[in-house]
Amino acid sequence: SKSQKSAAKKMQEMADQMQMAMDSQEQEQQEEDMESLRALLENIITLSFDQESLMNNFGKIDSKDPNYNRLGQTQRKLKDDAKMVEDSLFALSKRVPQVSAAVNREINLVNENMDKALMSIPDRRTPEITSSQQYVMTSFNNLALMLDEALKQMQMQQQSSNSKPGSGSCNKPGGS
Repeated sequence: SKSQKSAAKKMQEMADQMQMAMDSQEQEQQEEDMESLRALLENIITLSFDQESLMNNFGKIDSKDPNYNRLGQTQRKLKDDAKMVEDSLFALSKRVPQVSAAVNREINLVNENMDKALMSIPDRRTPEITSSQQYVMTSFNNLALMLDEALKQMQMQQQSSNSKPGSGSCNKPGGS
């Protein structure tokens, strides 16, 4: 009877240790996801501002100006930069289900409108270019809002899980 109680106590201690290890690992994964979200959010905001600046430049430049082609190259670079963000967003959307459907929709709109802008550049159709660029900015802004909301939800979940009695081992004291 004593040995059974002792074995049961040891098994309970092991189960508690395993649960603590799993909770810690889950918390670390959530922190990594939140860090990824923050980085993506910064990149998307940067892309949106860059797109806005480019759109303003297209609106000011004459279509016969030799720098028109340089602006077209800048639009291609923005598309390449958006592709890197897109890859990161898709990877993240697989781990953070709150954002997956909306992310896919907005990324498709970004790609579609960037392609429209790029196709209009050789013909120097400035109104079509700036219109497409405006839609790209709108999609970037929608993505930024979604990611910000998902980040807030994750922070609230983390705070509520840390306030449970007996939990809350902090691996990174002083972090925010």
